Amino acid sequence: MTATNMKLIGYARVSSDDQNLALQLSAFMGLGIPESQIFTDTHSGKHDNRLGLKQALSSLEKGDTLVVWKLDRLWRSAKQMLVTFDHIAAVGANLHSVTEHFDMATPIGKFIITVLGGVAEYERAISVERTKAGLAAAKERGVVLGAKPRLPEGSAQWESVRRMLLAGIPGHRIAAFHGISQATIYKSFPGGRKTLRNSDCVT
Repeated sequence: MTATNMKLIGYARVSSDDQNLALQLSAFMGLGIPESQIFTDTHSGKHDNRLGLKQALSSLEKGDTLVVWKLDRLWRSAKQMLVTFDHIAAVGANLHSVTEHFDMATPIGKFIITVLGGVAEYERAISVERTKAGLAAAKERGVVLGAKPRLPEGSAQWESVRRMLLAGIPGHRIAAFHGISQATIYKSFPGGRKTLRNSDCVT
């Protein structure tokens, strides 16, 4: 795309119908953004289903610039912010804030995005560590983690498999009879029938 084809896309938002979009729209028109390339929403930024923002983002092409009055017109949470940044960057477009003079294409803009991305990565790492700590604490309390065994020790099926192993019936036939895999059998009875027989002799 040549520089002459690159365009400005405006996005304006107010939190309710009682507020006025006029100031934001006037600023966009002053930058030469045609009305057909300005998209709006009239509800709180906390909503994810903002049709105007979706239309504005989907209109962006490589080299275009999304223009907003202030950055808080785009998001109200770190999650919304990072998703929006990622989309704009993936398209190869730019983001410009009129009142804050923020521009993704400038060194300071790139620096801010890097910092914000680092903060988000840190938050994700903290979340992972908390999950690991919770699992470790649960394990210490004796909570069994992971999938339940197919052959719970002491169950009727477990006892049946045990008797069949001791009787010398081949593992593949036991598996077919009970509708389980041989791997399940030997996970429940490590060492197979030889270990079972030895343990019976000891008892």
